[in-house]
Amino acid sequence: MNPTDQILESLRVENERLRREVEYQKLKAAGYERLIEIIRQEDGIDLQKKMVL
Repeated sequence: MNPTDQILESLRVENERLRREVEYQKLKAAGYERLIEIIRQEDGIDLQKKMVL
């Protein structure tokens, strides 16, 4: 494998890792949004209004 191929492979691996991280962070954000919605529905507390300054 020549140096250019090694660099390309390294970039592909990093790209895939970053794509997985983005998907994980999207799922995490959706989970927090759902949690905030449940708190609003069950307890009547609107955390989104309280977080905006």
